[in-house]
This record gives sequence, C-alpha cells and structure tokens, in this order.
Amino acid sequence: MQDIRFGFQAAAADVAGVPDDQLYRDLIADCALGHRLGYDAAWLLEHHFSDYYPTPSPLLMMAHIAAKFPDLSLGTSVLVLPWYHPLRLAEEIAMLNSLTQGTLHLGIGRGTAKMEYDAYNIDMNEGRARFSEVFKIVEQGLAGKPFSHRGQFWDIEKPIRVRPDPVDKPVHFWRGVVLGGIMEDETVNEPKRGFFGGYHLELIALDLPTLPAVGMPYGWGRDFASFIDDYRNMAGMLVNGEDLPRADNRITLSTTRKDPYGLPAAHIHCDPHANDLAMRAHATGQGQKIYEAAGAKRTVVSSIPPATHQMGTARMSRDPGQGVTNAYGRTHEVPNLFISDGSVQTTAGAANPTLTIVALVLRQAEHIGREVAGGRL
Repeated sequence: MQDIRFGFQAAAADVAGVPDDQLYRDLIADCALGHRLGYDAAWLLEHHFSDYYPTPSPLLMMAHIAAKFPDLSLGTSVLVLPWYHPLRLAEEIAMLNSLTQGTLHLGIGRGTAKMEYDAYNIDMNEGRARFSEVFKIVEQGLAGKPFSHRGQFWDIEKPIRVRPDPVDKPVHFWRGVVLGGIMEDETVNEPKRGFFGGYHLELIALDLPTLPAVGMPYGWGRDFASFIDDYRNMAGMLVNGEDLPRADNRITLSTTRKDPYGLPAAHIHCDPHANDLAMRAHATGQGQKIYEAAGAKRTVVSSIPPATHQMGTARMSRDPGQGVTNAYGRTHEVPNLFISDGSVQTTAGAANPTLTIVALVLRQAEHIGREVAGGRL
C-alpha cells in the first residue's frame, strides 16, 4: 500500500476589516502550524480582483513559503492556465522547483469566473483551447530542451530553451477532471423498466473533500486499501432522479430535547419510496455498464450519501390543507412570511433544482414589488 500523506489548504480568506497584508501573514502562520504538526504540503488558491481568497500570484507566495519551510511540499488548486504567458509560466515553475526541497504539485485548470477573464481581456469561450495550448508549451519548456511552437494563440518561431535547467525533482501536474456532462438517455418515462419517471446520469469529480463524505465504500482489508491506492485512476458518476414524496416523511419538533439556543430539536424522518429504490437499482446497473464498456477494471457502488436537496417541506398549494405556501411562496397561515428556497417545490424532478429555485425567487420578488406598489402588502 502506498504511503498516505496529508496536506492543508493555505488560503488568504477575506475577512471584513482585515487588511490584505494581515491576511497573508495569517496564511504564513497557518503554514507554520501545518509544518509543525507534520503535514506534508500546503495548497494555495488563485483568485484576482475580488474578495474571494485574494491570492493573485500563488507561485510568488509559494516561493516565500519555501524560504521559510524548505521541506514543506507545495501545491496549487489551481493555477488558471489561460491567464498566463506560457513561456513566463514555464520559467517561474522551473525556478520555483529549483528553489524548493519539497515536492511541487501543480493543480491546473481553466477557471470559472467570467469577471477575471474580462479583466484580462480574454474571451472565456477560448478557455479550453488556451488551457490546452499553454499546458503543452509549459510541458515542452520544462523538458529542458530547445523547442518551437505554432498554435492558435502562441507562436514561438525560433527554438528556445527555458532556464533554469530542470532539476532532478519532477513537477507533478494535476488537471481538473474533464466531465462529459449529463447523460439524458434514461430521462424518458418507461414504466416497463419497473419504475415511473426517469433520471440523469452525471459524471462527477471525485475530489478529496467529497469522496470520503459521499463516495467511499468503507470497510477493512486489502479490498478497501486498493480503493485508496487507485484514487488517481478513478472516475465518478452520480444518479440524479426524482424522489417521490411520501405522506409519512416529516419533520417534527422534539418534546424532550433542546438545541443550543433552547429551541426544540428537529427530528427528520425520511423513508425512500419504492419507486425510488427501483430507479436507483436500474441507474446503478446502467452506470456500471457504461464504465465497463469504457474499460473499467473495477466498479464500486457507494452508499447513499446522508444529504439531499431539501424539497417539499413547505410545498406550494392552492388548498392550505395540502401545503404551506401559495404559488408565490407566501405562507397560508402567516401572511407576512415568504419562503424563498427549494422547500416550496414538491420534488426536484430529475434535475438539480438550483436554477428553478432562482427563477421562483425572481418571480416572487416581482410579485412582492407589485403587491407593495398596489398597497396590498
């Protein structure tokens, strides 16, 4: 079994009223604590022009950390390649690797913030192509040999060799998982499959924070150990199907237990519908067939995670006896209370409900505006 090493996120988390230079000092203090506790690596973020972890130059910060803690491995999560000049990036990576004793792990990606793309005057629609080309040039540059390049965005006509020369310490690149998106083949309603309704199959990134929480088939022995050993070769898939409501699923308040604020503790009781179980079994089988057809050596079915989209607990209804709110999320029994989340939907259907929630909230806001303007609210 491979050695398991642990790292930590070293992030300049924005705090209201705290100047940025203090955020960086706090980041260094976190690295000192992690180093003292025996962690293997510190991982840094990259963000620009916003309050969201303002670390515009993770490589520069990593060089500073390396000077203070030479044997601490360093990583990025992630470097956003489309924003860099590839030759300059290759030079800085080579220089950082030569200055550090620990391992250099570079998570690389395309970024998701359009605001950052716009600030650099880069078309976000070009992100995928720019990512691929920048990475190709960086790889060639770190090989230590003269090279030239002709591409969509960058031309290096005369052969050039990146300095400093590579050291006998590999740089480990980790790409963000490329997802094929959502498969809709099974969204049709075909009761002959043994259930009503359909489902989506979604490819997912098995990131380390999420995998232990929702994807690991916990156990003992070699079978479980091999699951950990093969992490870097894993691909994930989830089922997004419709959970049918059950009248006996409920949230009640305890008559004996109090929460830290002295309020009755909530009891959540939720049993799956028989239709859900049949759909889940069918979807699991289809997912396994897909991966086996793609050449998977092993497929693992995880347990159902202890989380779900919270739907239906305050559902809309015309009849107050059948629900909690009206069509605009205004509660039947408390006229000045509006509910603005997924609980007003009876189910999520076979899709993530976020965009529907946003649409309902915008509709609700327009309704409230009209009611206030008309003196009815």
